Amino acid sequence: MKPFFITVCAAALAVTCLWRASAEAPRFCEACNYAGAALSNSDFTNGALIAANFKGATLDGSSFRGARLVAVNFEKADLRNTHFDSADCVACNFAGAQLDGATFSKVAMVAANFKGFSSSVQDAELRQLLSGCISCNFSGAYLSARDLSGVTLISVDLSQADLRGTDFTGAVLCWYQRAGAQRVVVCDAMHDAITTGAKFDGAQLCDNPLSRIGCVAAPADTLKRSLGPKPSASPESP
Repeated sequence: MKPFFITVCAAALAVTCLWRASAEAPRFCEACNYAGAALSNSDFTNGALIAANFKGATLDGSSFRGARLVAVNFEKADLRNTHFDSADCVACNFAGAQLDGATFSKVAMVAANFKGFSSSVQDAELRQLLSGCISCNFSGAYLSARDLSGVTLISVDLSQADLRGTDFTGAVLCWYQRAGAQRVVVCDAMHDAITTGAKFDGAQLCDNPLSRIGCVAAPADTLKRSLGPKPSASPESP
């Protein structure tokens, strides 16, 4: 009887812990583990989550508005209709997450991982997400036929992405940076991306991409290098 009793108690404890995770989702959390937890419609508004693990968790309809998120793992989480408006996110992992209907107004993301992104997000929200990203990984993403015209993309990795028919008209895709005494041109990585029918008319090369200062039309050969198998910086006169 003892093994059976222990098994039943362990199962009951697991259910209790899962219920508590759903009912008492904290606004501040450091290294909390909610992997696989049921947390639908949870409110993390203006919270601070550091190294929290939500891998495979159900978070649909939740709010992370204004939250500070550092190294949070959302891998394969259900984030449908979840709100990240005005959130600050550093080194967060969204690989394999479901983000259909999520919102990203005024979001700020640094080094976030969206590898393989294929969620159904409105163009307006996708534009907010990408323009709020610095050094984010969207490699292998499905972004076909999206309107990204005029968006500023700073060090966004779009390599191997499906960009067929995507509109980058007037988007900031390249910028200058210093390498010793020289100034080099750096562009968003799009190597091995599918760009059939994509529009790059008036794509911009800027001195300061954040403020869109000193922008000119990016040379066609520079853009071609970013679409090649191994993009590299091109030296310019100092």
